[in-house]
Amino acid sequence: MRTYTASAAGVTAAEIIHQGNTATVMGLTSRGVFCNLGDGRVFFLSYENWRGPLTVNLNLETESSVDRRYLLKEQRIIPLAFSYLSPDSKVSLTRDGIQFGDLDVTVLTADVPTWKADLHPINESGLSAARSHLKDVARTILADGIHKGWKPLIARWAGMQFLGERDAALNEVEVELHHLAEGFRSGDKEAVLRGMGYLMGRGSGLTPSGDDFIIGLLLGLRATAGLSQNFKLIIQVSESLENLARLKTTTLSANMIACALEGQADERLISALDGILRGSLNARECAKRLTDYGSSSGGDTLLGMAMAIQLAA
Repeated sequence: MRTYTASAAGVTAAEIIHQGNTATVMGLTSRGVFCNLGDGRVFFLSYENWRGPLTVNLNLETESSVDRRYLLKEQRIIPLAFSYLSPDSKVSLTRDGIQFGDLDVTVLTADVPTWKADLHPINESGLSAARSHLKDVARTILADGIHKGWKPLIARWAGMQFLGERDAALNEVEVELHHLAEGFRSGDKEAVLRGMGYLMGRGSGLTPSGDDFIIGLLLGLRATAGLSQNFKLIIQVSESLENLARLKTTTLSANMIACALEGQADERLISALDGILRGSLNARECAKRLTDYGSSSGGDTLLGMAMAIQLAA
């Protein structure tokens, strides 16, 4: 039997594992393994160092001393044992670890540090600087000229001018974003729910663009909660939002939206947002973390953050 240890477990992942249960492998990537418990909950066993609420980080220091961040796909290490995994492989969870029965591999999780995001709010005096930082990050993100997902919409919500072309689908999304923003400004809960419902699941992939946008928006609204009534409105409709997510989008996205409602997300997103709001990271590093988060997910999440910042007082 091959035994590994975990280096960290996100707060939600730790709770799932310690409860004990069975799961199946739902997806395999060069970054790690997605597991589905079959009751609507998921967790991610990651080969990288980035932490998140749904993530268990595999300790690979004995196999490589390379810092497992910002790696290109061809540079990522997939432990040999896990290369034999297949979708629907059985997984057993106990208080002490994760066992992949098909491989006779166990990942020990007992006494592993639990990671929880720390999202710092800002006050009114910091809003002008935050909007300036937002523009700098948006410029850096847009500078590569690669417009995947909803990236072309970032400029307008970051307070910039964008002269590039947009197709009919993006123009339709932009109209809906304006409707959603007006819902927040008027305190109209039904308009907000309609807008969120329209965006959920829109786009492709395990986390469609609309879901990434919503995650960024929720994080941004929480961090600017002291500047408007917008996050109080989110609290009032949070149960309905979770129900919508379960109905309208992927299982993974629904879990991530539920985490974002609690202020929890991948540390790349949390640290990038903190860099924008408080200047804790420069624009280049913020953009780098967002870009590393996924092919289009980082840009789509930034779009949500940008709307939240623009909706603040």
